Amino acid sequence: MASLFVWKVVACRIPTADALEARGIQVQNNTCVLCEQDVESADHILLNCRVAEEVWHRLSLWMNIPPGLNQSTVDEMLQSVNGLNVSKNRKRIIHAIYIITMWSIWKARNRKIFEGIIVNRYKLVEDIKEMTFDCVVNRSKFKDISWGNWCNFNLQL
Repeated sequence: MASLFVWKVVACRIPTADALEARGIQVQNNTCVLCEQDVESADHILLNCRVAEEVWHRLSLWMNIPPGLNQSTVDEMLQSVNGLNVSKNRKRIIHAIYIITMWSIWKARNRKIFEGIIVNRYKLVEDIKEMTFDCVVNRSKFKDISWGNWCNFNLQL
């Protein structure tokens, strides 16, 4: 589901406020619901919103990769994994984390819009770590990663 979502993001096919307006659909408010500062676009909500920036910063520190890669688009963000000076297997895991992070930020946005629930940023980061651990251990060849090593991102790959 997360991979399909990111594919739709790259193809400009998710219903953000700016995308809906571009299709001639009127929206009551085109401001990002998470930061309430800028126009809601896919790249804003998933990368540049202050909530998203904080999530990415915390995850970058956890993964021990340079925070603030300053990617302006989701496509650039996904491509930036290729430029990391890490093993091919670690790049695959980081790529999975990126995809699940974007999906999780989108779900947090939807929970606020449709349920009125404000997701705690710290909890969101911890949920992303748990979700990616489950995904990596259960859906890939990296089955030997322990939860303790995952929490410290101490992966022997």
